[in-house]
Amino acid sequence: MSEGRHDSLPQLAPVAARGIPFGPWNAPPNLIGTRYTGIKPYRHLEEIKDRKGTVVLYLARNKSREKGVFSVASIERFLATWPDLNPYIKDGTVWGIMVADDITGKNIWGPDAPYYAQIDSVAKLVKERWPGVRAIVRAPVNRMQYSWKWVDWAWVQYSQRFGDVAKFRDRQLALADSRQLCVVFGLNSINGGDGSSGHSTGKNRARMSPDEIREYYRILLPYTPMAMHWEYRPDYDEDPEIQTAMATVRSWADTTIRPVTGQHGGPGRQQPVLHPQVGRPRGNGAGLRGRHVRGAAPARSRRGGEDAAG
Repeated sequence: MSEGRHDSLPQLAPVAARGIPFGPWNAPPNLIGTRYTGIKPYRHLEEIKDRKGTVVLYLARNKSREKGVFSVASIERFLATWPDLNPYIKDGTVWGIMVADDITGKNIWGPDAPYYAQIDSVAKLVKERWPGVRAIVRAPVNRMQYSWKWVDWAWVQYSQRFGDVAKFRDRQLALADSRQLCVVFGLNSINGGDGSSGHSTGKNRARMSPDEIREYYRILLPYTPMAMHWEYRPDYDEDPEIQTAMATVRSWADTTIRPVTGQHGGPGRQQPVLHPQVGRPRGNGAGLRGRHVRGAAPARSRRGGEDAAG
């Protein structure tokens, strides 16, 4: 293999545009196709396909460590138990595989975290087995300070403590462009609020209010191929005001044209395509880099397993 960045991937089959897939991590199957557009995990791929859903699969933490440390060998053994995903990748049901998340967490991955080189090696394993799949790390781009050869997407989750959402978005896009990464944006709706909801979840942590959900997604939505928030909680998602806010965002997502980027990893800076109901985002309009995107709807179990993630 070339020592340079791995950018040459086969052409994926075209699919009909479905707007921007939208939903929470760990969405229950009965809400897919009605309230949200995602489902979990790979055991249900035929159901996902029938519902015209798309997923990102997640490498479970408890299968990604050996003696408490991030382990490529453990993940390789785990991946050997997975079925052939190629048909689902080709038809767009499986959009990508998240190879690591919370990568700087030493209490999660071991004393020398982040293990950049090892994470990239896992992405290599994934792409060699399933050519065409996207290798994703859930982390802000500023925490991905490495010359990635196989990882090609950063899943960036916004919380209000990161400051102004438009400035945060533009910083992440600029960094991603300089590091030849693509970006998916989402929200930490459970612990990332500004306190206006009145529901504190810890020091400097709060659930997002309905107004926050609408405002943050209004600014992020035109710049992402999918939109997700962490995570589904019945007592939160079943709140009528939260449901109304999510329905508004879902309507925007369904009618917003997905950002289209360069094919096969080539450069592709662009202005986002906006739906008039979303409004003109602030910022310089820096685009995403990478292949044509299909979108994915997120779902994930914190306890691990062969779960989808978003």
